[in-house]
Amino acid sequence: VSHNKLNICPACGGRYGNREVVTLVRSGIASDISVITTTLLSNLDFSERKTLIFTDNRQDTAHQAGYMEDRHMQFTIRQLIYDLLKREGRALEMNSLGEKVWTLGESKGIFERPKTKEAESRELDKIQFLVLEEFSRSPRLRMTLEALGLLTVNYGRLEELRNEEKFKEILSAYNIEEEDLLKTIRVFLDEMRFRRAIYHPLYSKRPDRRTLEAWGISLPRNWKIAVFSMSKRRETLREHQIYPLTSGGPVKTVLESVVHKLHGISGSETGRFIEQVVLLLKEKGYLKEVSIGNTRGLQVNSEAMEVVPFEEVWFCKSCTRAYPYKLKKCVTYRCPGTPEEWKIERGNFYAYHYTKHEPIGIKVAEHSSQVPIEVRQTYEEEFSNGNRNVLVCTPTLELGVDIGQLVSVIMRNVPPMPSNYAQRAGRAGRREGMAVIISYARGNPHDSYFFQRPNEMITGEIFPPVFRLDNERVIRRHVRSLILEKMNSRLPTMLEEMVERYQENDIWKYRMKRDISMIEELRMRKEELIKEIFSVFKDDIERGRIAWLTKKYLEEVIENFFDEMEEALSPLIEALNYIERGLAPIVDKLSKGKNLTRDETRELTKLNERKQELLTDKYIAYTLSFLREHGFLPGYAFPGRQSVLYLPDRKEPLIRDDYIAIREFAPGNYIYVDRKKYQAIGVNLKEIRKALDIVNREENTYKVCDGGCDYVTRDVYEVRCPHCGSPLSKRNYVEPIFYYSRKIDRVSSMEERREYKPYVIREYLETEGEKGKDYSLENMEMRFRRNSKLMIVNMGRGGEKFQICVKCGRWKEKDEGWEEIHRGCDGTSSDLVRVDLASRKIADTLVIVPKIEESDEKERKKFLKTLLHAILLGIHITLETEYNEVRGFVRTLRLESGKKTIEEIVLYEEVPGGVGYLETAAQNMREIIRKAYEVLYGHECDEACYNCLKNYYNQADHQYLDKKLIKKFLEVAMGKESEEDYVLRNVESPLEREFLELVRSQGIPDPEPQVIIEDEKGVKIARADFAYPERKIAIFIDGLKYHTGEIAEEDRKITNELQLLGWLVLRFDSSQIREEKFTVLEQVKKALTLMKI
Repeated sequence: VSHNKLNICPACGGRYGNREVVTLVRSGIASDISVITTTLLSNLDFSERKTLIFTDNRQDTAHQAGYMEDRHMQFTIRQLIYDLLKREGRALEMNSLGEKVWTLGESKGIFERPKTKEAESRELDKIQFLVLEEFSRSPRLRMTLEALGLLTVNYGRLEELRNEEKFKEILSAYNIEEEDLLKTIRVFLDEMRFRRAIYHPLYSKRPDRRTLEAWGISLPRNWKIAVFSMSKRRETLREHQIYPLTSGGPVKTVLESVVHKLHGISGSETGRFIEQVVLLLKEKGYLKEVSIGNTRGLQVNSEAMEVVPFEEVWFCKSCTRAYPYKLKKCVTYRCPGTPEEWKIERGNFYAYHYTKHEPIGIKVAEHSSQVPIEVRQTYEEEFSNGNRNVLVCTPTLELGVDIGQLVSVIMRNVPPMPSNYAQRAGRAGRREGMAVIISYARGNPHDSYFFQRPNEMITGEIFPPVFRLDNERVIRRHVRSLILEKMNSRLPTMLEEMVERYQENDIWKYRMKRDISMIEELRMRKEELIKEIFSVFKDDIERGRIAWLTKKYLEEVIENFFDEMEEALSPLIEALNYIERGLAPIVDKLSKGKNLTRDETRELTKLNERKQELLTDKYIAYTLSFLREHGFLPGYAFPGRQSVLYLPDRKEPLIRDDYIAIREFAPGNYIYVDRKKYQAIGVNLKEIRKALDIVNREENTYKVCDGGCDYVTRDVYEVRCPHCGSPLSKRNYVEPIFYYSRKIDRVSSMEERREYKPYVIREYLETEGEKGKDYSLENMEMRFRRNSKLMIVNMGRGGEKFQICVKCGRWKEKDEGWEEIHRGCDGTSSDLVRVDLASRKIADTLVIVPKIEESDEKERKKFLKTLLHAILLGIHITLETEYNEVRGFVRTLRLESGKKTIEEIVLYEEVPGGVGYLETAAQNMREIIRKAYEVLYGHECDEACYNCLKNYYNQADHQYLDKKLIKKFLEVAMGKESEEDYVLRNVESPLEREFLELVRSQGIPDPEPQVIIEDEKGVKIARADFAYPERKIAIFIDGLKYHTGEIAEEDRKITNELQLLGWLVLRFDSSQIREEKFTVLEQVKKALTLMKI
């Protein structure tokens, strides 16, 4: 175990550049789910072989689908190769293996025969390429056929080299045995093969992007074809890697290292040995000479390669490499190990899967709101009729979609609520009444809690959803809907008629088309409409539920009706303006009579098609649907202000609430959609302007306190913090509603975890709402307020802001690749501005002011951060919220020039206008704290872990979390008698007190003192000095060491009886408690772990 970075492997001495060479012993969620799915489907009957995989994150859905598709293809290729070899019982030629694999896969229904010969040829090339990939991978990868000791590559008629004169000359010159030289030659060929130095048409260069897209696979960015050259230095070219056969220096090449290890040859003799062997292999056709630029190099001839089973397996424990032949030393570069005879592990999943499971087809797709509705419908139909058998889905498939009969469902995480579990599990077993339901518990508090208490999720009470009926944002949408319903004028059916194109300063733009007749009707019928709307809400107004809905309010809604509609249409308008900016240079070139390049012609067609899709497509351009999705009209869920991400190769953009978008769509971040990976590269700035326009504009400026207060203001004339008097620092920000992206690649199994960028996110409470109620517990005051104003800011990586071109909105991270991203824009370095991304919102808040003892600033920060996440955890479990539905942060305000400090916990609801979670939380704070307490102290950990306080979303605060700091505070807040007082009052000896203090010093939950233990009939068996009754752990102090004779015999009898009743008995004497404290603590912790509730 090491806590420092390891650059050199302690087993084999190997390096991985300057990067850490040791991998954490863990598996990723995507990998685990793939293995679970493959194993499940492999063991189901053919008619039952399909399943749904539920997850609660859209990005995880896309990543899992892409990962599984790629990984299963690899698994299937390996199964088919193994099956072929077993069927034919002879060596299989490498160059024809792809076609045989494809034919066998087609006969098993795994592959489908394409409709054209060209498509069939492309499919055969793909399978042959994957076969080559399988046998050119590193021999130390755990999952390949060769690494597992199942199949390897022979080089046809290599034995016949014995008869060659050059072979005999080498034997004589270096005094080597025939078998040893043959093994060395095979090692040479293997080492070249493992580096992708293979002579084959598909390995002449890296496949281009179009080919990879057609094949449906992706390759690492550093994937290159290799050649071995007489050049003395290693070179990395654009598509090739050149390895030297010999170095002529102190650092050995791969082959020089092999020769030295196997034969002890060194110095100049090594080079001569290698040259003679290479010349022999070249003459006999095992190596082929190729030209790479000005370099001549060698590759292994694929015509000489054939796949065979391992006849014997030799395994190096140092580097985990398997060999089909015995060697004196392991030839892995810098590995000190020696191969030993080995048998394939019977419990190895991969070996068992490749050799025992029948190859099956798994066709997987993503089903989430990110996928266009017509594509989702196609996937649903394919799944229902059996042409697709795995859908990785969000809750989009919980309800309302007919997907046929199922016998299994997999949950990639424990669902947020029992209602979600019931809906998902209920998808399977409808015909037979039985089903396989697999729930994967991730390492976060929510999943861990229900893993320990599965019945609370499986049979837990399903609570009705909480929602405030007086939510102004939602009612406003219904009022707008009523206005449209009561008017005679109608909105256009399609968005094409909602906007108009106009020219400004020689630049084409779009804006909302204002219907004069509709505007006039709204003005003329204002009083009539107000009266009709009042009649709809009459009962709620009279009961005081929405007393704020007055005539003045409705007049304001009508007055702003078209302005708010235009705001809702702004993502569409920005998307159209973005397309117009892309078209401008191409159209300008055409207007000057110049010919377009092929790429420009393709770009022109694509942009015009995208524009038409945005305006006329029946799925995305229906006016009422668009206005519903963007919060102008009522619809499913309660969206706030929406932002969109433009994806270059699909018509439907991604839509997120703006406070999510500033994180998820932030320039530089990665987005996963439909098994593809994109990178955000820019934001809209609404109109083209100069950098100074943003720097100097009031609407793009906010100020923060320099004196340590969490104070923010957008008043540009304010110069000092009103709390501490410190100066205010100015920062510029933008509120994007439109983001640009570029496609990176398809998701593959090489990317086990989603890639994302860490940003500095700050949350500020600008002003608290006027309406609300105060609450209190013994040690905290709470202020619940409606409609408070918050500001959420993404300050960029390390707080360095985002550098944006004001002309085109593109993001610049560094000079590398900037020209490619920035092409088509005439902006210069003077047009770059540094800004934060911001989202301003109105939401319900709950401000908690805890009464805490004086301590240093560092300890207070840890206390407050820990308390914040404990309360959020309690809300999540008690109110069954999702993690992001209630968020929070710690706010510090310094008063009297910094002499006095007020520290608060600010909680806010993500839904604009609020749904009632925080008011319910304030009313039920004791229960919320009790639930959190159970999770925090119901298991063993020192400060915090993923079974209690830590989770994916609060990683930035992990360094501050320490549950020991808040234990007493939570106990007081729960209103129960302090455990410390109760337990201390009931200890009966100084030694018991010492034991209790020892337990508490490590944050271990207090045991109950003086516990009477009875049998099933109520007969007393013993009184334990301490016990954890729920876990059946009994602890006796002053035990056996001080007891002799009859007393010791009685103690043994008690211990035996308790053990027969299922109790775990611990006995400690004074010497153990005082001199072996570590051992005592470890035994208590181990007991708590073993005897789980």
